[in-house]
Amino acid sequence: MKHKGRLLVLSVVTFLVVCARGATGASEGEVGAGERLSLGASIDLALEQNHDVRIAREKIEESRRQVHEAVSAFLPMLEAAALFQQIDEAPSFEVPDIASMMGQTGQAGSGQTGSVSLTPDKSYSGGLVATQPLFMGGRLLNTHKMAKNNLRSKEEDFNTVRSELVFQVKQSYYSILLAKRFEDVAEHSVTMLEAHLRDVKNYVEYEVASRVDLLRTEVQRADAEQRLNSAQNAVDLAKSAFNNLLNRDLTLPVEIEDVLAYTRLDISLEEATAIAQSNRPEAKSVEALVDASKSGVRVAQAGYLPTIGFQGTYQWHKDDQLQFQGEDWHWTIGLSGSLTLWDWGATYSRVKQARSRLSQTELGLKKLRDGIALQVRQAYLTMQEAEKNIGVAETAVSSAEESYRTAKDMYREGVGTNTDVLDAQTALVGAEGNLYRALYDYNIAVAKLERAMGVERQ
Repeated sequence: MKHKGRLLVLSVVTFLVVCARGATGASEGEVGAGERLSLGASIDLALEQNHDVRIAREKIEESRRQVHEAVSAFLPMLEAAALFQQIDEAPSFEVPDIASMMGQTGQAGSGQTGSVSLTPDKSYSGGLVATQPLFMGGRLLNTHKMAKNNLRSKEEDFNTVRSELVFQVKQSYYSILLAKRFEDVAEHSVTMLEAHLRDVKNYVEYEVASRVDLLRTEVQRADAEQRLNSAQNAVDLAKSAFNNLLNRDLTLPVEIEDVLAYTRLDISLEEATAIAQSNRPEAKSVEALVDASKSGVRVAQAGYLPTIGFQGTYQWHKDDQLQFQGEDWHWTIGLSGSLTLWDWGATYSRVKQARSRLSQTELGLKKLRDGIALQVRQAYLTMQEAEKNIGVAETAVSSAEESYRTAKDMYREGVGTNTDVLDAQTALVGAEGNLYRALYDYNIAVAKLERAMGVERQ
């Protein structure tokens, strides 16, 4: 019984350890090497690890700090100040020496004088100084608005980087699938030629076919094997580029889901253009810069207006003229104001510069919107072209398959030629490649259209 109990406990512990290891392995393998990655998981992994995305996030954080800095300018500032001062000769004035002037008999003396210092040659002071701006001509308010709009712009710049990275991941993902499809076509070509080569060898052995047919078939099979080697190398290169985009080791194995298929995107050119004009992060970023430039004009115009501020001090003094008051600690409060009356046109020039920057930004926004409309149109027309090519390529593949079967059957029956079979096989391989290329072009065109519209669809 004890032995059975120990076996039971050991079995339970072993089971729990295996389960724990399995759970850990599954958790670690979510983005691990060799796992089959979906397109969405690939995009998430790239967004998490890409350096450009990280840089864009840091720029957002920098802009947030600038907003905080602009807010702090509205609030009172408290400073600690200290001063030690020594002069070579304290200022003084001469006074008559009364004792020497008045003799014991009460008569006037010799007129000697004495020296009295106004301040000591060394003095010390220290304390707190509080300042609060009351009116700055709108400079602080508009500086804060500029900082907020710049933050908005940086957030949209981050979305721009994100959108571009999403498109690059899609393009790299589809490139792997296209390379694998070409590899499949090359393998199929080698398989067909090897089967045909066996038939030709048999016919040559029975003197039904000539040796020229055998040699030509062997040459074409060798060409097919070379194309297969190139296709396999293209797959490896596509996977390495994919790993590089995801900031992974280039040698990591890559397994992805096959999503190279035709899924119709039902949208009109007008709808796509309207979505792009309202969604593109580049346009939103420049719109925020336009608002920031408007605030910049008002900041420059604040130079025409007066500034008013409050200041209060609480200071300790030692060995200076304030000692005459019999106090070591003193406080002062007051208002200060200033107005620039003449600066040789410096404020006017700053206002003109700010207005010029605003005009440049507005023109840049218009140019960008025109470019967005062109990008959408190009991507939409390319998508339509690729969509039509898919149907044409599918028909071509069906015809090529039938032609290859017919040519092969006729050759076996002795009524066809080896050249007909090889030509039909070449046409079939070309038709299959054209179909996969059309599927790739369509999916890339859709991805470009989504990028142009500023939307993400996985």
